[in-house]
Amino acid sequence: MDAPPIRAVLKSIYEPNVIEESAAFQELCKIAFGRLKQLMRSHKVPYEQMRHIVIRCMEQLVMKSGVRNEFAMYSSMIERQVLQLFEQPIVRPTVTTGRTEMILDWFYGQ
Repeated sequence: MDAPPIRAVLKSIYEPNVIEESAAFQELCKIAFGRLKQLMRSHKVPYEQMRHIVIRCMEQLVMKSGVRNEFAMYSSMIERQVLQLFEQPIVRPTVTTGRTEMILDWFYGQ
């Protein structure tokens, strides 16, 4: 079964009781699709992972109250979550025990 279109999912999160699309929702979609394309190209993030991030950020955005500039916040939330993908620790085997443990990449650069 195919996933519903991303625009429909975003709309169901952002405007659950609105029949017509608002200008704010249109702008948020432009940000989502623009960031999606940009970050998929520049960081080689797969579409399904990027789709998940865009939707999760929209859910987080609507839960926040008192946001002055939801467009800038949404854009930065998407970027921050994509960058966090590349900051996760790597699992590598240890030499002495043969078990795996979490060791940050910077440790190996020393």
